Amino acid sequence: MADSSMKTGEVAFERHYTIAELAELWHLEYKKVQRMFLNEPGVLKEVSDGTLKKRRYTTIRVPESVAVNVHRKKRAA
Repeated sequence: MADSSMKTGEVAFERHYTIAELAELWHLEYKKVQRMFLNEPGVLKEVSDGTLKKRRYTTIRVPESVAVNVHRKKRAA
């Protein structure tokens, strides 16, 4: 989640990353990064409605502050 000192408006306009971008930046597998952020507070998720002929997709965007916090937690572990 974003720092409590950061206002909601600031989070809305900060850089948001795709899972693929973070996987490339961190030199990790796409699926591993996806699992890291799937249930992380502050991450934007949009689920497309599936139909009989199309499967459902989930689009994930990770605010920079959330990515920094997760990276800090993983590094400390």
